[in-house]
Amino acid sequence: MPHALLIKNIKISEGAKGKYILYYGRLSQEKGIGDLIKAFSLLGAGTKLYILGDGPMQKDLSLLVKQLGIFQEVKFISHKTGDELWQIVNGAEFIVMPSRWYENAPYGVLEAMALGKIVICPDLGGLTEIIQD
Repeated sequence: MPHALLIKNIKISEGAKGKYILYYGRLSQEKGIGDLIKAFSLLGAGTKLYILGDGPMQKDLSLLVKQLGIFQEVKFISHKTGDELWQIVNGAEFIVMPSRWYENAPYGVLEAMALGKIVICPDLGGLTEIIQD
């Protein structure tokens, strides 16, 4: 059975978009967030990365950010829901879901697409059925 997403429940305000890349979801190893942080560290100044969520890798990911010297560019945000979440997602330039796991139909991807956001993800599992070039 496919996921149901009540788009009418998503309330966003118009306004300036932020200059940040966003990952949101569980902070666990199979989600590939460490890979995202390492790749982000190669971009250089001028871009921000917001990592929104909670999970068992939170401390390790914070340590990685410090070790790479990008703590000024990376912002960790605890789990959000509802309007608070929609505002952060809507403000992002694009969403990255770097999962190493064969995701079927991740809700975060569906939510981001419902808001018209560009979603970047690996060529794995159901993600390729949802996201197309």
